[in-house]
Amino acid sequence: MSLVANIRKRQKLGISRSKKKSTISAKAYKDMKNKWKKKWWKKRKLKKQKNLKSLLTKRNTKSIMKISDNTSVAMPIKNMVAIIGGVILGVLAWSDLTTRLTSLETSRELMNADLLKKSEQTTTDQEQFLLLESLFSDVEKLQKTQEQNMTNKVNIEFTQTQLEKALDDIETLKDKVRANGNGAH
Repeated sequence: MSLVANIRKRQKLGISRSKKKSTISAKAYKDMKNKWKKKWWKKRKLKKQKNLKSLLTKRNTKSIMKISDNTSVAMPIKNMVAIIGGVILGVLAWSDLTTRLTSLETSRELMNADLLKKSEQTTTDQEQFLLLESLFSDVEKLQKTQEQNMTNKVNIEFTQTQLEKALDDIETLKDKVRANGNGAH
């Protein structure tokens, strides 16, 4: 049994040794690898040579086909129909694709032209813009006034409660003064 066969057999049985515990000497392993390399290259070279020889012999045994304007081709009708159908489908697909691309490019150009046209402002647009600005500033002023009025309402309510309390205090003081008899001169 060869060295490689022995290694493979031990691997299959699950009793293979690690590299440290190997019983194969480093020189024997190196020689084995060198033989593999040589055999591999030799096999590859031989295979290429055989393929080349077989190709050359096949070419020589076949007759060379000569093509001219009088050459006839024998082909089944279904293959001819399939080729013609494929060509027709290819032409239709190509024309459909170019039509679609053209329409997309045209619509993009039209949209760009419309955007450019709309971006130009006329005098009426500018007047409307000025009116909108003045209306916005008026709304801001009204909001500020409303906020001030809200704080004024709070102040007025506070002042009213203070005034009512002061009037109540004045009435109680008047009652005390009258009760002391100082009310008659």
